[in-house]
Amino acid sequence: MTDTAAHQLRRILRVIPEIADGHEHNIDDVAKRVAVDKALLLGDLRTLADRHGAPGGFVEGMQIYLGPETVEVMSEDFLRPMA
Repeated sequence: MTDTAAHQLRRILRVIPEIADGHEHNIDDVAKRVAVDKALLLGDLRTLADRHGAPGGFVEGMQIYLGPETVEVMSEDFLRPMA
């Protein structure tokens, strides 16, 4: 299967609400929970975390911290149901 921007966006929209609670999460556990390959998940998270100039529409209220084995996402935007 060829990876596309649409596939990546679906993965990101599936994982971020799961981990955007301000707590560290083990990357292996997150990958298993959302049924995504760990390397693919890390690539998606790096796409969000490693911004070198924010493109239009980027959510400034979200912070992503990637450690060697953990990820932490802080955002108040995911603490309530989406409208």
